[in-house]
Parts: sequence; structure tokens; C-alpha cells
Amino acid sequence: MNPKPITGTPKRIMSGSFHPKHVTVAVVLLAALSSGACATKPADPPIRVVYQRQELPSTLLSCKAEPAVPAKPRTQKAVARYVVALADAGADCRGKVAAVRQAVVK
Repeated sequence: MNPKPITGTPKRIMSGSFHPKHVTVAVVLLAALSSGACATKPADPPIRVVYQRQELPSTLLSCKAEPAVPAKPRTQKAVARYVVALADAGADCRGKVAAVRQAVVK
């Protein structure tokens, strides 16, 4: 018996073989991915720090004056008013210092 000669288009030799188009796509993708790894990253721009003087309102730069000590003889009413005015002046100054701190620390 003589074997028949093979004619026509070749069939897949193995069941897992790829179509030539698929192989071409895979090669192109691998080439693109590998060439991307060789690309150099542009240098980061230098950081430039600019300081700006912050103007504060003059009302934040001065506190209420400390009240005068009541004259002698000091009544309890005069001392009580003095203590309240002293506490008010202190609260005013603490509030302004806090506002300046908040403006400067930001």
C-alpha cells in the first residue's frame, strides 16, 4: 500500500496551536510592554517654597487695657467691678492671641 500524498491546506498539527494572527498580536504586545520598561521617567519639578507675609488686622495686635485698681477705701462693689473688668480684659487678650495663632499656624 502506498500512502497518499498530503495536499491542500495544512491542518493544525497540535490541538493547542495558535493562529498566526494571535502569535503576531502576542509578540507585538510583549514588545510594547518590554519597551515601556526602558522608558525614563521625567524628573519631578523642583519644589518651590514661597513665603508670604500675612498682614494681621491691628485690632488683633492690641488688648484691652488693664483696669485701674479702685481707690481706697475699696468697697466690695468697687472690687467686684474691678475683678469683672480684669477678667474681661484677660478674655479679650486671650481671644486675640488665639486668633493670631490660628492665622499664623495655618
